[in-house]
Amino acid sequence: MAFFFATLFLNVQAQKVGVVLSGGGASGMSHIGVLKALEEKKIPVDFITGTSMGALVGACYAAGMSPKEIEDRMSDPKFIGWSKGIIEDKYQYYFKRKDPSASWISLKFSPDTVFETSLPTNFINPVAIDLALMEIFSPAIAAANFNFDSLFIPYRCVASDIQLKQPVIFKKGNLSQAVRASMSYPFYIRPITVNGRVLFDGGLYNNFPADVMYNDFNPDIIIGSDVSGNNPIPNEDNLLSQIKSMIISRNNNTHPCSNMIVVHPTSSLFGLFNFEDAKKIIEVGYKTAMASMDSIMLLVPNRKDSAILNTERLAFLNKQPQLLIDEIYIEGLNKQQAKYAKKILKLRLDKTETKVLDADRFRPNYYRLASDDKIQSLYPLAKYQSKKDLYDLYLTVKKEKKITLEFGGVFSSKPINTGYVGIQYHYLRNVAATFSANSYFGKLYGSIQAKIRLDFPTRLPFYTEVDFTNSRLDFFKSYSTFFEDVRPSYLVIYDTHSELTFGVPVSRKSKLKVSGAFGEVLNQYYQTKQFTKLDTTDRTYFDNGFIGASYERNTLDQKQFSSNGSNLSIRLKYFSGVERTYPGSTSKDGKFERYVHEWFNFRILYQDFIVRSKYYRVGYHLEGVWSNQPRFANYTATMLAAPVFAPIPESRVLFLENFRAHQFGALGIVNVFKLPRNFDYRIEVYGFQPYRRIVADPKLNAVFNPVFANRFFIGSTSLVYNSPIGPASVSFNYYNNSPKFERKIDKYSILFSFGYIIHNKKMFD
Repeated sequence: MAFFFATLFLNVQAQKVGVVLSGGGASGMSHIGVLKALEEKKIPVDFITGTSMGALVGACYAAGMSPKEIEDRMSDPKFIGWSKGIIEDKYQYYFKRKDPSASWISLKFSPDTVFETSLPTNFINPVAIDLALMEIFSPAIAAANFNFDSLFIPYRCVASDIQLKQPVIFKKGNLSQAVRASMSYPFYIRPITVNGRVLFDGGLYNNFPADVMYNDFNPDIIIGSDVSGNNPIPNEDNLLSQIKSMIISRNNNTHPCSNMIVVHPTSSLFGLFNFEDAKKIIEVGYKTAMASMDSIMLLVPNRKDSAILNTERLAFLNKQPQLLIDEIYIEGLNKQQAKYAKKILKLRLDKTETKVLDADRFRPNYYRLASDDKIQSLYPLAKYQSKKDLYDLYLTVKKEKKITLEFGGVFSSKPINTGYVGIQYHYLRNVAATFSANSYFGKLYGSIQAKIRLDFPTRLPFYTEVDFTNSRLDFFKSYSTFFEDVRPSYLVIYDTHSELTFGVPVSRKSKLKVSGAFGEVLNQYYQTKQFTKLDTTDRTYFDNGFIGASYERNTLDQKQFSSNGSNLSIRLKYFSGVERTYPGSTSKDGKFERYVHEWFNFRILYQDFIVRSKYYRVGYHLEGVWSNQPRFANYTATMLAAPVFAPIPESRVLFLENFRAHQFGALGIVNVFKLPRNFDYRIEVYGFQPYRRIVADPKLNAVFNPVFANRFFIGSTSLVYNSPIGPASVSFNYYNNSPKFERKIDKYSILFSFGYIIHNKKMFD
């Protein structure tokens, strides 16, 4: 009876209801389902507080979004991409992408810093989510005049100050900044600095801010949604579980409000960052809330008509000024560096003003600046100026550390093991420069390269690049497996050249390059399998140069074993040079030969994944070469200089004679089955059609078979684990190989490997 009269009294007094949302990573998306259930049953929400993921969901609701709109936004592939630090494909800026290398990890530091400052502080790149939060919340907080009490639903969120070891409660200011601070999960996303304080995820000190709700709003009734109990007991072999237990505070069971009910969505089956399961997680929250709805409705007898709620929500949305950017201020860079950044953003250089930009016009240039390897991070903050009815944008830019060290390579079951070390030095003024060098080292392959690149952020950006490369590739050392003996080297290529490149962007995803090079290619080889260690090799020197142009467009998602995106490469080169062939002890005729060669080479490559479902991908590989390249002094020299078809990683380190020709076409089909826990199962089949196959006559000269007389195939099936630093794979491969060097492994091969089979560019690439 007492409870009945208490409830009646609350009803008469028009009780106020506060909703508290906990942190908890992806599990926190269940709060959306809780809000959805409350609105469906017309439970009013007068105040809202949240931490981390709860802060994000709560801010969306406080900004005027309905639960359905929040659900649609957070289950959208764009949001999933933001949560993983992935920039949308259409904003990938290929012009700035470095040539692929075998790097696994990189350490960045400045000469005046210690080692600790070079360790990475975040797992994902926050560039995309920072911009998204600014775009989503700037209009709402402008309508509220930067006062959280004046939002559609009065709101609070909590971050953590790790220096003072205390929670930080946001009541006013920039809403996007408050939410970003509250969800800065340690080691996953970089913290931000607000008013001189470095702020982390609010779950460190207050993961369920019921006390904040009670102290700031004093509601009559509190409804809580708490997923912090989903954190498992830490496991000594599970680093992530240890970190979760260290940084997420366990809530005590004290309730600051006597009229309080807390639901606990059991979404622990979903991983901490498994945002792909948004729909399922939201449904868990909805069902959990509905299971407690009788108790909630008894505690909250008042109802809010849906029509009235929608009218009030629409009125608040109509108050929000459109995000139109007037002035842009660059912070964190000196004058010359800011000039470089402004040019990339396409701003006027004499002052900060530019033409008014909406988000769609500003966004591409923002990502263009973020893609620059001289820039470490961006943080955008929009401040509404009511007199102009426009926003000023304050863009905090942090330049990249000066030195980058890279380590990588490939380790495998065959003697193709190769280490990789790279170093880069970044210089940023009004022009950007990168000085880089790398080294590959192994029995199969060794190379050193030095490179200088200058980037000019003019109206039409361009770069110039000069590089020197020296490499050695000992093909037949790659044919030995496990404990099989290796023959003396009898097919080795030495490539030394310097190249000058000029490049300009054609679009965000493509670029055009013009280049020229000169150098020497030395091939050492035996022309017969019957030789001893006392025999000497034939040697073919080719002193040459080329000029050429290429068009490149690449959005593939991996350097190796891609399963998404596309790649288009079109190249035209003109070669000219002098061949000098010195016979060895096993040569047929034993005479020195000298020839002048010149030819054109046109090559096109197109790869695309046309089926891109969650569990299955299908792609195709098209490649073609036309060249009027002449024959060299003998068959082997001709083959070593011929264009190569090498579609799978292992084929890049094998001398496969049937897949070399002056003119050819090739087609491949790639099937990728996406398995749990970052595993892929791949089935690949490639057909190779030479226009005229190059063969050896009895005197070991190169001759050509009739047109389209032969065709050959490559098949590969592999299981790939995509680790954070590189792919681990086991592959079974099949090749139609030539009988000249035929051995069992020429046709069938099993390869276990970890890392990347990627090399520096060669003269004929």
